[in-house]
Amino acid sequence: MAPRKQVRQAATVVALGAVVALSNHVQGQEIGVAARESILQSARHPWLTWPDFSDRVSDMRTLYAAEADGLVWFEATELHPSTEAAVEALVAADSRGLSPLDYDAPLMLVRLEGLKRGESGEEERALFDLALSLGLLRHFSDVHRGRVDPRTVGFGYDGHDTDLDLPVLLRTARDERRIAETTEGLEPQYPVYKRLKAALVRWTQLAKGVLEEAPEVRKLAPGDEYPGLGALVSRLRAFGDLAEDAVIPDRYEGRVVDAVKSLQDRWGLTPDGALGRETFRALNRSPRSRAEQIELALERLRWLPDLGGRELVVVDIPAFLLWAFETTDAPAMTMRVIVGKALRHDTPVFYGEMKYLTFRPYWNAPYSIATKELLPKIRTDSGYLERQDLELVEVANPEARSYPPTPENLDLVKRGTLRIRQRPGPRNSLGRVVFSFPNEDNIYMHDTPARELFARSRRDFSHGCIRLEDPMGLVRWVLRRKPEWTEERINAALEQTRPTWVGLDQPIPVVLFYATAFVDSQGRQRFFDDIYGLDERLRQALAHGYPYPRTTSR
Repeated sequence: MAPRKQVRQAATVVALGAVVALSNHVQGQEIGVAARESILQSARHPWLTWPDFSDRVSDMRTLYAAEADGLVWFEATELHPSTEAAVEALVAADSRGLSPLDYDAPLMLVRLEGLKRGESGEEERALFDLALSLGLLRHFSDVHRGRVDPRTVGFGYDGHDTDLDLPVLLRTARDERRIAETTEGLEPQYPVYKRLKAALVRWTQLAKGVLEEAPEVRKLAPGDEYPGLGALVSRLRAFGDLAEDAVIPDRYEGRVVDAVKSLQDRWGLTPDGALGRETFRALNRSPRSRAEQIELALERLRWLPDLGGRELVVVDIPAFLLWAFETTDAPAMTMRVIVGKALRHDTPVFYGEMKYLTFRPYWNAPYSIATKELLPKIRTDSGYLERQDLELVEVANPEARSYPPTPENLDLVKRGTLRIRQRPGPRNSLGRVVFSFPNEDNIYMHDTPARELFARSRRDFSHGCIRLEDPMGLVRWVLRRKPEWTEERINAALEQTRPTWVGLDQPIPVVLFYATAFVDSQGRQRFFDDIYGLDERLRQALAHGYPYPRTTSR
């Protein structure tokens, strides 16, 4: 941090020196013009926390080229009527999970008050004008698409702002005196985004107070005495799981146990009412850290394109949950899922389109699984292949020829000439049905014979694909607009010994998402562990400041 700060300070000295030198040669309004041109030429502003605006210099030049008098937020020497609203929008950035400090909002407030008192000359007006314009351009972009390019932090999202003309948007908002309304209109319109914004206010307020930690004990079961009961009750009330007027017992029992179960259920823990290490850890997390989880979730929601008004399937990976939406806020279906194992087989984050499903599918083992996991077992156990309904084939289709598991053929699997696949049946890793949304990672959603794993509170057990708790429920939902697929026909397809492929008339968007905080349609605040470390990765990216790195695709 120290070298970066020194660079900023050096840049500030150089830029201010250039302005001072220019002011010795020009007078009156020309001083402001010279200051403005110097800043636009260097793409650095000496006042700002993040002075480099090389990523916004084109927008800034376009904006100022259209201003006859050279400034955006003044009419002659008077402040434009929208100037205060522009500053207020930056001050209110924290209500959207953004930082007012990123836009130097406190500085803008101080400078604005000085301008209103007539304490500033042309140079000060030009510098203020440029700083406010840049802050608002950054803020409009951040509100609409987020600050960080999702591809730089492991998300397979493309971004969605190619048609956003920021200079025109800013000028129109200024002229129509609709800065606040324009800012709000740029935000994601998903109901969950609005609920998270409301939750952020609550957790930010909690963070301003002091909450005593509940003293940790090795194990606290219902009926036990607990000297930290008062602190526990205070936290449960603050978090909304225990009513303020609830009668509190002398030991850990009754309403307090019910409140702990409620919290455990909302925060991805086993809701058994027992307080152990994991529950104490979650319970004693600081409100500020919870607010930060919400801020990170809001940032990620800005990365999504507008998918409103369409059928939609969403999987939140750290929540281990799937929702199917029609056109309303409330999901038509919710189910538990199993996702890729952390550290080894993370489920990738992207969005795609479900185009077909397959009943009684073959499972074609990916090369890495075939060579690293299956081949060693087949080589040492001559009966393993048959017991697991596996076979060696040349290509992935139902008519593929099956080869015997000779050492020579097993070597061909290693070389990639042959592959291992599993026949339809009770042992098939994909179960009875697979839902396909073609993608470069070969990820899909499917049934599974390992039903017992859905009872776990943490469910990262797969090689990356998504296993469904209620696959047949999703089948009926996906096929509800295809009346020819009656219950009888579905059951018949499930009895076949060969795959049955069903194409969808209209592809259904599938969003694989990653948020450790959200508010469900019943208004319940949910928190989950950062199982893949993506929250921490995003925190580090946000610490970079402007201009944020971009991939070539954006």
